[in-house]
Amino acid sequence: MSDNLSICIENCHPEHEGARTLRCCVLNGLAPGLSLAPDGTIAWKTDAPAACRLVVSRDQRLVCLREAGAPGRVTVLRDGRSTTAPEGKPVVLLDQDELVVGGARLRLHVHGWTRQEFAPSYLPVDAPGAGRLSRVAAAGMVAALGLTSLTGCWASGSSKPVEIRHRPPVDDSVREDPAPESPKEADAKTPDEPAGK
Repeated sequence: MSDNLSICIENCHPEHEGARTLRCCVLNGLAPGLSLAPDGTIAWKTDAPAACRLVVSRDQRLVCLREAGAPGRVTVLRDGRSTTAPEGKPVVLLDQDELVVGGARLRLHVHGWTRQEFAPSYLPVDAPGAGRLSRVAAAGMVAALGLTSLTGCWASGSSKPVEIRHRPPVDDSVREDPAPESPKEADAKTPDEPAGK
């Protein structure tokens, strides 16, 4: 299994359809990767202050991490419940969770593990009015947007509570070596003295 997680971030209220869905890659560990600016825009591999960063934890979970002194506020929404992401405590995220950051409401679509590491890019959309199917799709999208204004982005299938971990992740570069194991019973015996010199 690769350490990178392929996701899409859906803007629930985009300026135009071309800015609705962003393909992203979440990296393992604390090195700069995918982050959300205080206004809700997505950043990639930058050291600029972020409202939160999205990372893969050691136990292969997608987490939202707000560092100490992080600007702005991040709210995690799941099945009508919400929690504010605290500083220094990772919040485990699931497929279909929503993040409210600045003026943006973003829905996460978790696709699975990937060997690739790629910068965020928008999914292409057909030009409006390109044909009958485009018009039908646009009408369906308008109807769906009318529903999402009442229910968030789309209906969510998870009923799990939002998990906040009380210990922040540890960077691999500062990880301490594990304590040595106690010797086994056979190893604890004194070896035989040499017969002679």
